[in-house]
Amino acid sequence: MINVVLWLGKTKHSDDLAIIFARNNIRIVDEHFDNNDDFMDRFDALDTNVDVLVIADTLLLNTNRKKLFARIRQIEPNIRIVIVFPGYRNQYIEDQISEYKNVYGITDIIYEGSRLDEEYFADVIKKGYIYDYEVNVFEEPHEVIEHEVYKPPCVTIGVLGLTHGSGVTNTVINISEFIATSQNCNVKAIDFSGTGSLRFAKSKKVTYIVHSDIDIARIKKTSAAVVYDFGTPYTVSSKGKLLSYNDCYDEEKMKLFRECDIKILMCFSDTWHIGKMKYFLLDKAWSREIDDSYIVLLDKVPRESELRRARIDIYGRNDKVVNNRIAELFAVKEE
Repeated sequence: MINVVLWLGKTKHSDDLAIIFARNNIRIVDEHFDNNDDFMDRFDALDTNVDVLVIADTLLLNTNRKKLFARIRQIEPNIRIVIVFPGYRNQYIEDQISEYKNVYGITDIIYEGSRLDEEYFADVIKKGYIYDYEVNVFEEPHEVIEHEVYKPPCVTIGVLGLTHGSGVTNTVINISEFIATSQNCNVKAIDFSGTGSLRFAKSKKVTYIVHSDIDIARIKKTSAAVVYDFGTPYTVSSKGKLLSYNDCYDEEKMKLFRECDIKILMCFSDTWHIGKMKYFLLDKAWSREIDDSYIVLLDKVPRESELRRARIDIYGRNDKVVNNRIAELFAVKEE
């Protein structure tokens, strides 16, 4: 389901728009706003994620567009903004259109014509949904990197699953919120899992990013902490043998995981799954670098397991070890 907010004013469309949207798996979560203040108040108060915002250009004539779009993306960093122009394309000079593309970073523009084409409208809203992340390259237009002022290095935490459904995304969200609250700092959470699941997380303290075109170096310079969701990059047998790479596997991303200050591996403690963790102990490349920065989180710590005698820390998900490690890490970074 695609959640959309419509602010169309007097834009002409048929009464069948809601029906066409429903047929295309599009849900209108809010529409019909009195003015900018009414729109921002209601948009900020929404308790669900918004995938696409559609605004009629005629409603922005006396508005500071740059400020408005920046505020919208601050609330919903992953949102796509679609602008509706009255009339036809040939009525506008290139400078009018390029301003949206080059200044505001909005490439989705449609023209009302004599009446909005609802089917085409639905196609534009669906464009790039979930899988085409390049449509909305994450931008931080107002962030300024003050090189002359010392800032502690960015804390980086990577979470990786050895089996699907082991709780990687929830752990990323919980860790991100914990850091933002406990340290009162700027936190980014980045989805490398390929599922786009982080797009459903909503927070005023954490920025969740699901785009593939990301400048990691810049994000680290402007953030106190970055938490990565690496999904489940490997298919591993119950005895710890690598069977294949999954779609989200990428050597550069695995290098990024290895560079994290804390590296969390997630799995289950039952007989079928626990052996998957042996992959990291049997593989020559991984086993050589296992140190205190690696943590295994299981649904519960097994009473007896070969892994408990291995050079790797194993804990239950409800243990406070991760929180304690994070607090220690920030304390060291600030010294």
